[in-house]
Amino acid sequence: MEPGTIIEPPAGTYSFQTGVTFDTSHIVIRGQGMDQTILDFSGQTTGSQGILARGDHFVVQDFTVLDTAGDGIKTEFVDGPIFQRVKVEWTSGPSGQNGDYGIYPAECTNVLIDEVTVIGARDAGLYVGQSHTVVVRNSTAMFNVLGIEIENTFSLRDPTASPPREVMIETRLLVLRDDGWFGLPYLWDATETSAVYTPQGATVNSNLLTDEDELLNVDYSVPARTDCGSCHFGAGGDVPIGPVARNMNRDWPWKAENQLDGLSREGLLLYAPPSDQVPVLPIWNDPADGTVAERARAYLESNCAACHNPAGRAGFTGLWLEADRPLGTATGVCKQPVAAGSANLGLTYGIEPGDPSRSILVQRMADLRPAIKMPEIEKATVHTEGLALITQWVEEMNLPLCPVLPTP
Repeated sequence: MEPGTIIEPPAGTYSFQTGVTFDTSHIVIRGQGMDQTILDFSGQTTGSQGILARGDHFVVQDFTVLDTAGDGIKTEFVDGPIFQRVKVEWTSGPSGQNGDYGIYPAECTNVLIDEVTVIGARDAGLYVGQSHTVVVRNSTAMFNVLGIEIENTFSLRDPTASPPREVMIETRLLVLRDDGWFGLPYLWDATETSAVYTPQGATVNSNLLTDEDELLNVDYSVPARTDCGSCHFGAGGDVPIGPVARNMNRDWPWKAENQLDGLSREGLLLYAPPSDQVPVLPIWNDPADGTVAERARAYLESNCAACHNPAGRAGFTGLWLEADRPLGTATGVCKQPVAAGSANLGLTYGIEPGDPSRSILVQRMADLRPAIKMPEIEKATVHTEGLALITQWVEEMNLPLCPVLPTP
């Protein structure tokens, strides 16, 4: 089959006894509608999937896949797979004999899953596994064991390994079930061949290099199941979180093209204006990319504003750290804490202009004690480069001094 082939089966039901595999790039399979074009694999005797693709820019649209022996539609190592208006269903209802996953992009990049329905998968209806730059929207998963599942794997580059390499530490699943989203932490074993569900969390002794090539030995903290809501905070429980446009408004790491423009061109991002009309945050550790104040605000948004915003877990504190919020009391300047107890460190204000030693925000970033450190989860070492930037910002802050309050 040649690259660029478009397969458009007419309305009707088509029976398959084997799985269908595509190794060529730029293949499009386009039916006449979910309820019009039916690919029936109920008689499948060979193949682990109904449809398997390994070629880039693979597109499936407007048809239904029924009763596959294994996964419904799977893509492996594909750049730009698109799943639109597709249904995968096992008609016998929920069963341990059904395929594991309905839609399964494995180790893919630039994935779009849009208006997809999966019914009856044995495991996850929509499983985004080990993939990067993924959009899942307007989709439904019903009567599957897990529903929608989003996965992140965390690793550290160990300079003491021979040869130096990335060492996998943990994998976190965010799973949508009938009663909401749930975070599930998994810890990789020493051989990095399997990961075990570890709801209680763990501490892993690890080596890493700082930006200045200093070797550190740290106790990396794998969060407990109950810690997931510390970041994935939302109404009714855990929720997905992701980057904002102004954080992504820059070129891809591997090619000279703006990420937002590229995602729009590929159809993975809809309704986005051109990138030159979108705000951009500077790179916090690049002095050529913004002033100290601009880079400090970008650092705080990226590392703190997921909680410190009006709707976040720390919204009640009144300390809100989005980069575009006007500098003032709400961003910590001359702001007394709402209630932090000993975490105030005996200090009066979140930020005292010109005096980082008396600024609660700076001192909590510099502390590793569990009840005081910020961020409070997974901080095994002080981020010296980030702390230095925030310290410099506060030192150079040209604002009126805070009022001297009477001693209680």
